[in-house]
Order: sequence, then C-alpha cells, then structure tokens
Amino acid sequence: MVFDFFNGRPREPILEHRRRVRYQVLVRVRIRDAHNPLDVSVEAFVELFRMPQDIFMELVDLLAPLMRGRRATCTSIPIYMRILVTLSYYASGSYQENLGTASFHTMSQASVSYAIEEVTAALNHPQVLTRFIRFPSTHAERVAKIERNSHLGLPGVLGLIDGTIVRITHPPKPHQHYYSRKHSPALNVMIVCDVDLNILNVNARFPGSAHDSWVYRCSPLDEVMQAAFQEDQCWLLGDSGYPHRPWLMTPLANPQEPGTPGAAYNKLHSKCRNHVERCNGVLKARWRCMSNDLALPYRPEKCGQIINACVVLHNILTSKRLPPPAEDQPFQVQPEPDDLVEPGENDDLPVEVLRNADAVRDNLIQPAYWYLNR
Repeated sequence: MVFDFFNGRPREPILEHRRRVRYQVLVRVRIRDAHNPLDVSVEAFVELFRMPQDIFMELVDLLAPLMRGRRATCTSIPIYMRILVTLSYYASGSYQENLGTASFHTMSQASVSYAIEEVTAALNHPQVLTRFIRFPSTHAERVAKIERNSHLGLPGVLGLIDGTIVRITHPPKPHQHYYSRKHSPALNVMIVCDVDLNILNVNARFPGSAHDSWVYRCSPLDEVMQAAFQEDQCWLLGDSGYPHRPWLMTPLANPQEPGTPGAAYNKLHSKCRNHVERCNGVLKARWRCMSNDLALPYRPEKCGQIINACVVLHNILTSKRLPPPAEDQPFQVQPEPDDLVEPGENDDLPVEVLRNADAVRDNLIQPAYWYLNR
C-alpha cells in the first residue's frame, strides 16, 4: 500500500503544512488543559518545581500583577503555567525545547522562551527584589541581625560574604575577560548571607575574571558597610580573597601556631564562613541552572537577571524553612582555596583606617580563643 501524505486531500504542500501545524498546536493545547500539575502529590511537585503547591500559589499571586503578557503567544497561556515552566527550567537547567515537551506544561520552544523572559523580569522587578533581598539598613535591623548571628562565636558579625562562579555560554566577542579561574566563561557572583542562609545582598554584574576583592570594592556594599561600622561597630566576615578593613574581617595572613589565640581566631573565622559556603551550595543545589555542571545559555545581562531571580526564590523558600532537595547534595559546591588579595590592594585606604582594621581584629582574637576553649 502506497503511503498517501495528503490522505485524500488536495495535493497542496503549503496548505497541508499549515493544517498540520495548526493540528499540532491544538493537540498541545488539549494535552496542557487535560493535565493539572497542582493535582500531583506534594513530594512530586517539590521535586519538579522545588516548592509545594501552597507556596507556589503565593508566588503566583505575587507575580501576576507584574506579568503583562507582552507576547501574543503567551497571552493565551495561563500565568501559573508560565511560572511553572520557568521554575522547571531553574530547577533542572535543561534546555527549553526539552521542557516544552513535559506533560505538565506542554508548550512550544518559543512560548517557553517568552515565559522564562517574562517571569525572570517579574522576579527582577524592584518591588520584588527590595522585598526579598534586603540588606540591614537601619539601626534596629542591624542590631537584630547581629544578635541572631552572635551564636557563631564572634561578636558584631552583620553578615558573611563570599564569591561563587556561575558558568555561562560564550558571550559575544570580545569575551576574554569572562573566562574564570576554571577556564570557562562565567560570572563572579558576590553573595552576603546570614546564619540562617538568607541572602542579604547579591551582585551578579561582574565577569568571571574579576577578583573577589575587585567585585567588593566596585559595589555599593563597601560604602554601606563603612556607614554601618561607624554607627553600630559591626562587620562582615570574608576569606583572605577580600581586603582587610575595619568593617570586613579577614583571617590572619601568617600561619599561626596551634593552640595560640591567633590560630583559634582563624579556626573560628573559617567555621563561621562555612555558612556562606553552604549557602552557595544550597542555592546551586536547589536551582540547578546555576550549578557548575551546566552553563546558562544566555547573554551575561540576562544570566545576571536569572541569578537574581534564583536568589529571590531561594530567600522565599528559606523564609518558609523548606529544606533543599536531598537528591541534589552532590551538586553542592565545595570550599575552594582562598585567592589571596594582591599586594597593594588596600593602598587606597589611609594608614589610620588600616591600623583601625588591625585593632578591631586584635579585639576579636581573644573572644575567639575563649569561645573555642570554654
């Protein structure tokens, strides 16, 4: 039997192609309408979208007023479906075309792309960013945060700072400055968190070749911390890749003899910074599009927006006390060797400020020694 491509219809290839495309779209819509992803179990929903249904509905209510549906292909797709496909991409890091074939959100590749763009823009809206990524700016907020972090063992700790590498695809040339120490294009993302793994500040604007100290010095956080130190005598804790300042405490550079107060300070300092390293691991474990095994397939500007969106979602889930997915533990990052500050990094500061930084650190050495030997 000879196969009849036109199935008895007029032999007009263009009209037949259009008819088949319309039929595929109708089939996709029927499949999408026949499946309600909210009807699955809580465990299955969390595995797919990293949050239970009740938190997801709160997210829909939050983002719905900010999503305009600028694309004609997206206006016919429900808002919750657009948010679902974006969460699925953040959680899996899979290509958009593979996501579009999922039975829970059957969409074309173009619709998936538009949905990710729209939801990412909504999560980067100033109303959302300032609500969920908030650095303590008032005296009362700083005091509450310092008191919460006090059980770390070091007094006056406002936050913990660290940098992490997020891989991206090759941006348009010239792109040599995007190559990181891991020999691939990336962004150097600076993160400040507290003891509860809540991210207080994020900066995803710098290429992978930028040194951690340079990212910090070029961000507004330095001036904010200087004002906070003058008012409340508080500081951040960072590794030796950051410049030593009165409002940013780093470990002692010279090796310390075991059992001495200096060695105790370095040990407690490293123990405290483990929280921000764990925060980076939880962030990448929960939102696998940021993991080191994958690369964000967008331009650097949009990659930075996706990172901000993942941080917003991370803070929402952290505030709800939702644990990270257990099966994603292998994706968590491991602590890396400290990249020391280059000589002359602090030359832009007056000598009095550097001496004050040493004095502040000297005052922390004895409490650290007492805390570890109490």
